Amino acid sequence: MFDQTIIPDVHYQRSQLLFWAIVGTGARRYKRDPTIFDRITKRFTEKPLSLECIMHNPTAAVQALVVLCMWPSPVTSVFKDASPAWAGMATSLAIQTGLHAICKEEEFARKPATRRPLVGTPAARFVHSDGSPATSSARAKIAFRTSLWTNCLIACQSTMICDGLLPITVPANENLERQQLITYMLGDQVNLRYRLYVVQTDAVAAIRRTIDLESVSCGAELVSLINIFDKQLNTITIDCTDTIGLISRDCARLMILCFHFFVQIEHIDRHGFLQIFTIAQQVILQISELDTAHGFVEYLPIYYARMVCLAAYCILRISKSGLREELKLEDPGGVFFKAIEISKRRSVQHGDLDALNSIMLTKLWSSNEIFVQPDGTRNSLHLDLRGRLAMSVAFDCFWWWRKEFGYLFNDSIPASEETTREYGDIYTEEKSLAISAGTSNQTMAGEPNLGQYALDLTDFSGWDWNIGLTPLESMSF
Repeated sequence: MFDQTIIPDVHYQRSQLLFWAIVGTGARRYKRDPTIFDRITKRFTEKPLSLECIMHNPTAAVQALVVLCMWPSPVTSVFKDASPAWAGMATSLAIQTGLHAICKEEEFARKPATRRPLVGTPAARFVHSDGSPATSSARAKIAFRTSLWTNCLIACQSTMICDGLLPITVPANENLERQQLITYMLGDQVNLRYRLYVVQTDAVAAIRRTIDLESVSCGAELVSLINIFDKQLNTITIDCTDTIGLISRDCARLMILCFHFFVQIEHIDRHGFLQIFTIAQQVILQISELDTAHGFVEYLPIYYARMVCLAAYCILRISKSGLREELKLEDPGGVFFKAIEISKRRSVQHGDLDALNSIMLTKLWSSNEIFVQPDGTRNSLHLDLRGRLAMSVAFDCFWWWRKEFGYLFNDSIPASEETTREYGDIYTEEKSLAISAGTSNQTMAGEPNLGQYALDLTDFSGWDWNIGLTPLESMSF
C-alpha cells in the first residue's frame, strides 16, 4: 500500500494527512518522549483532516484514512471513536478516485492519461503483455491502485464489523478475469485477507437478509447458514508458517460462529459452541505468543484487539453456562487472563477502551450476578442486546458490567439498595481503590488509573435504562 522508497519529506509535501497518520501511528510507543503521541494526535486531527487537505491528494488521503482505521486514536468510549466515519470517507473517496475500476482510472482522472485508454482490452491481457518500460510503469501503477483498493475494502469492513456495525458493501464485477488479476497483482497475505473479506461480507449479508436477529426465536435456519459460511472459511488453505494468516482466519470464523448466541436455547448447536470456545482460545493464545516473541500487541491493529475482546467474552459466557460441564471444557482461566493482559499492554492512555476492557473482564470473571435472570436462573447463552451483529456478544456483557459495577466509575449510576445494605462501606473503599489504581503490568488484575479521565458510561447507546429493569422492560415503543 506504500512505496517504501519515498522519504518522509516527500510524503509531507504530497499529503500532510498521510505524513501525520504514519508518524502518529509510529509514535504510539515512542519511549524517549511519552507525550509525543498526544501532541501528534492533536496535530493531525486539527488541520490535516480539513476537506482542503483531503482533496489536495485524494489517493494519499485514502492511504491515510486506512491507517487511521487500523490504528485509531485512543478514546474513552466507542461512541467517540471516529473510525467508522473514516471508513465511510475512505471508501467513498476511493470510489470517487476510481480505485475500484481496475485499468479504467482515465475515466476518473482530472488530467489526460499518459497512455491510450484500455477500451475493450481485458485488464489481465494488458498486465501480462510485453515488458517494455512504458508497460512496466503502467503495470506498477495498476498494481498499486489494486492493492490500495483491496486494503481499503478490508480495513473499512474490519472497522465496521469489529464495532458491531453493518459493513460497507461495494457491488463489484467479481468475474473470473478480475479475480485472476487480483490474485496476480497482490501478495499472498493480502490475497488471503481479501478472500476472508469476501466470505465475511457474504455471510453477514445472507444472515441479515434471511434471519431476524432481533427475534428470540432464531432456530435451525440460522445454524445452517453459520455452518455453510464457516465451512467456506475453514476450507481456505493457509501455510502453517503464516501465523498472521491463521489468526485472521480464526478471527473471521469466530465472528461468524458467534451468531450461535442468537439461536433459541431449544435449538442451540452444542458442537457450535465447542467450536467457539476452541477458536476463541486459539485467537488469544496465538496473539499472546506473537507478543512474547515480537512485541506484537504494542502495535496490534484495532480489528485484532476487538477480536481478542470478543474471544474473551465468548469464553466468559460459555464458562458460566451449563455447557462447561456438559462439553467437559478445560479450565479457561489461564487463557482468559491472557486476554486481560493483552488489553492492558495495548492501552496507550489512562482510561482508554483497552484499559476499560481489562477492568470489565476482571470484574465480570469474578462476578456472581452476571447473566442472572429475574427468576434467579443464570443464562449466559442468551442475548438481551441483539443489534450489534456478532459483537452483540460483547456489548451485552458491557451492559451487565454497567449494571453491577458501573457506579464504581460513574457517580450518575447509583448502587442498588441491596448492594449498599449488604456491603456498606466496602464498596466505597473499592470505588476509591478502583479510581486510584494504575495501569501497571505487575499484576494480572491491575486496573488503570481512571481519575484523570471521566468515563462517561452513559454514552453507550440504549444503555440509559433504569438499573433495576431488564433491557426489554426499559424500552419504549
